[in-house]
Amino acid sequence: MTIIELLHNRMLPAVLPAVCGLAALVFAPIQVFAEPEVTESTPIDGAVLTELPESLRLCFNEPVKAEPKAEWQFNMSPPDQTGRGLRIVFGVDETCVDLFPGTTAEPPQGIWSLSWLVHARSDGSEGSGVIRFQLGELQPGDTPLPKPKPPSTDDADDGFPVVSIVLIGVGAVIVIGAAAGFVARVRSRKQRA
Repeated sequence: MTIIELLHNRMLPAVLPAVCGLAALVFAPIQVFAEPEVTESTPIDGAVLTELPESLRLCFNEPVKAEPKAEWQFNMSPPDQTGRGLRIVFGVDETCVDLFPGTTAEPPQGIWSLSWLVHARSDGSEGSGVIRFQLGELQPGDTPLPKPKPPSTDDADDGFPVVSIVLIGVGAVIVIGAAAGFVARVRSRKQRA
C-alpha cells in the first residue's frame, strides 16, 4: 500500500488529529495542584535549634498570591505567647517567603510554631499549615516534637506529572485500537478482492 492510498484511507484522517492532540497534551508542561503546600522550610518541622535564626523560610509547590490584599497570613507563636513583629518578604517568583521575627535579646526557650495560610496564584485555592520547632530546652508542660522526617528519596514523583502518564496510557489504547481497526479493514478488503 502506497502513501497516497493511506491518505485516501478514511482511518488515517480520523486518527491523525487524535494522535496529534494527544502528543500535544503529553508534551505540554502540565502542572496540576490541589492546594499550596510547603515543599521546603527553614527550620524544618520538628527541628531542635540552639538559637533563633535571623529569618525563617517557607517554599511552596506553586506560586502564591503575595499582594497585601491577598489574604495571606503568617503568625509566629513563641512559647511565652507574647506578640512579636514579623517582617514578611515574598520572593520574586512568589513560591518562597522569608519571615523575619522580631525578637528580644533572649528569645524564650521551648516550642515555637509558625502558622501559615496562603492562596494559590493559579486558582485561588487555599493552603495552610503549621511548622513547629524547639528553641533551646523544653519548658515544663511542653511535649517533645516528633523527630524531623528526612527528605524522602523514594518518591514515585520524579517531576513527570501523573496526568501525562494517564494521557500516555489513553493514547496508547487509542493508537493500538486504530491500528487494529486499520489492519482488520485492510484484511477484509483483501478477502473481498
